[in-house]
This record gives sequence, C-alpha cells and structure tokens, in this order.
Amino acid sequence: MLKNNSPKDILMHFSRVHKLKIGDKWITSEIPKKIKKVIESVGVPIT
Repeated sequence: MLKNNSPKDILMHFSRVHKLKIGDKWITSEIPKKIKKVIESVGVPIT
C-alpha cells in the first residue's frame, strides 16, 4: 500500500470516515469502497 500512497494520502482516506453520535451511541457512517480497500490493505481496524 505504501508503494502507491504516502502516509499522508492514507490519512486523507481515513479522514473521510465519520462517526456520528445518535443519542448515547457512536455509529460509524458508511465507509466508501475505496476506503475499505485501504483499511484492509493497511490492516487497521475501524471501531
């Protein structure tokens, strides 16, 4: 993954993932397909 993207690029991808607070619960909004691929290749869980 780092061959194609710099660490800054990867952080930019992660910045598009948003958390929403509804009531007392935090919910992850939709994660676009391209970002899911980045997450899987880097191996970082989104929780």
